[in-house]
Amino acid sequence: MKHDDFLELLENVHKSGGEHRARCPVHEQRPDGHDLSVKEGDEGILVTCHAGCATPAIVKALGLEMRNLFYDDRDDFENDIPEAVYEYTDSRGNPVFEVVRFPGKRFSQRLAGAAEGEWGLKGLDKKPLFHLPEIQGAILAGRRIWIVEGEKDVLSMQRAGAVATCAVGGAGKWHATYAHSLRGAKHIRIVADKDEPGFAHAEQVSKSLGDIPHEIVQAKQGKDASDHLLAGYGLDDFVPMPKSYGGVSFRKASMYVPGEVQWIPGWEGYFPYAGLSHLAGMPGVNKSTLTALLAATVTKLGYGVFMIPSEDSIEHVMIPRLLAAGANLDLVHFPTKHLTFPHDIDGVQENIEANKIRLMVVDPIDAHLDSAVDSNNNKSIRSALAPLAFMADLTNAAVVLVGHPNKDRFNKDPMLRVGGSIGVPGASRSAMIMGYHPWSSDTSMRAVAVYKGNWAQKPDARLFRVEVAPAGNIGHSIRLSDAGRERRVKPWQLLPSGPTEQEEASE
Repeated sequence: MKHDDFLELLENVHKSGGEHRARCPVHEQRPDGHDLSVKEGDEGILVTCHAGCATPAIVKALGLEMRNLFYDDRDDFENDIPEAVYEYTDSRGNPVFEVVRFPGKRFSQRLAGAAEGEWGLKGLDKKPLFHLPEIQGAILAGRRIWIVEGEKDVLSMQRAGAVATCAVGGAGKWHATYAHSLRGAKHIRIVADKDEPGFAHAEQVSKSLGDIPHEIVQAKQGKDASDHLLAGYGLDDFVPMPKSYGGVSFRKASMYVPGEVQWIPGWEGYFPYAGLSHLAGMPGVNKSTLTALLAATVTKLGYGVFMIPSEDSIEHVMIPRLLAAGANLDLVHFPTKHLTFPHDIDGVQENIEANKIRLMVVDPIDAHLDSAVDSNNNKSIRSALAPLAFMADLTNAAVVLVGHPNKDRFNKDPMLRVGGSIGVPGASRSAMIMGYHPWSSDTSMRAVAVYKGNWAQKPDARLFRVEVAPAGNIGHSIRLSDAGRERRVKPWQLLPSGPTEQEEASE
């Protein structure tokens, strides 16, 4: 994206020295606020909110992705095939501009009649609501109007028999002047997407409507209006969003859809969907080989996998192990930069939703926590992992955090042996230890035992054998083969106990 096109998406833009200042689209501030600074970097656009809002949240609120900040991704869309073209017209039905959706949830806009390759809405002061003529006709007919977050949701609602609209750009791009086009409406329902930008957007729309009768609702299942309808629910099944008092609201239990805990098939009691799991073990016990096996299981079901490594080479270690495990590489994704949490949570969630990810592996979790997180402080760890847990619940993905035990070899409690504090296993719904089989003479034998299970009874330990296996046309790698179960294997037996030979010698 070009720097000037990015500035067009912002409000209250003005030049200040070598940068531009604008109103941040995420947090509440004065209408004339300028908390956001935008600079031209060497490779892309540099965005900073001086109130502390994360860049992924800012980008999402503008209807963009992080990739759009790089110049290499400037609106060079003519070589891509659009997924959809959404036409915005004036009240008489005359075309004003188009929003073009490309694969990967990429969007760009162009004026009606623009020459090929000319992107952007320069010179357009007033942007109409989507489906404006239909909205005005519905107001005259006394029909309910629905306000959703994006064009895809508008079309979904239209197919369900509703009259719906949205503002160009999605969350955070609603202008108070849009309310003028809705004057006279008998009743309006605002559908809030189930994330922080979605909640803030719905509140922003609500404030602009003033005394126009309206309410805010949420999908009964899924994140947005499209998910709700795809799940088989109708227009009358949306759940009212509770009124907020000082930013805090309650929701009745009857508003939720009850459901059973789901597990990665074959791993019942070990790795649940919609929650955090923690897999700990000493270096060299093949934890990453186990995550490759999990990835293969999920991709064989047709779902995506997102692996976030920091220790093993992707090309020389991880890809061969994935091939040896039988994973579908087209469904396995890796990040293109080092990710930290909770800083990158918004961008990660966008990618998970776009690629239908059902398994995310962070290996090891310590290497991917923001520098401000104190790994020895339970409160600090739990605060950092809470957004990950919320994301797992929202996307129904299994999030597996990999870690190592500490050096306290005299303590047999696995909860106290993992990391600097109990924060990671404490925040996880399932926690387990992987290690060498405690009494087998076969050095290739491994065992995995659960020591914490919030959502199911603790299962018997699983046994595996490390073996060499073909890895496509690149030769061979290693994989784990199932070696049954063993009730007698306990989690504490999989951790080394007592002093090592070196420690004894030093004494």
